[in-house]
Amino acid sequence: MPMIEPFRVNILGVGVSAINMSMALDFMERAIAQGLRTYVSVCPVSTVLACLDDPAIRRAVNGAGLVTPDGMPIVWLTRAAGHPHVSRVYGPDLMLDFCARSVGLGYRHYFYGGVEGVPKQLAAVLITRFPGLQVTGGYSPPFQPLRPEEDAEVVDRINAARPDVVWVGLGSPKQDLWMATHRERLEAPLLVGVG
Repeated sequence: MPMIEPFRVNILGVGVSAINMSMALDFMERAIAQGLRTYVSVCPVSTVLACLDDPAIRRAVNGAGLVTPDGMPIVWLTRAAGHPHVSRVYGPDLMLDFCARSVGLGYRHYFYGGVEGVPKQLAAVLITRFPGLQVTGGYSPPFQPLRPEEDAEVVDRINAARPDVVWVGLGSPKQDLWMATHRERLEAPLLVGVG
């Protein structure tokens, strides 16, 4: 059965998905099961405002397969547009809930972002909290932009780890731009901006 993206509500030019946490988790599971190669942008008010100022950010966010309502003003606006089922889908909660679900499903996770050591620490905490969670790796990028050959090495490293989901913690909108520009080069079915 083909993947059907949730209805989107236009909030100042950003198409926010009219969803709740359960719907977001179901979308993510279907994306992995169908090998869709999509990404999820977690969208607070600050991201909507960044989209107003920068068309590249707006394209990156609107290019996501799912744009979650992260922040109560976004939730209120989507509800006011006729979607009373919408609730906040906050990035860290989304990660925890999906990790809990994925243990029994055998999904493999990769953590990209944060200062040196953070992906490893995060993996250790999540494995302790969710015994059986499969973590295939992590990487802390430097704060300066990577040279093309360095970026290619990172892509190769992530692909070699064969994750089902890459959690991208660079902060919004940087993570949205990263996911949009790396989506076609990464083999993982799902990228999720969570920082």
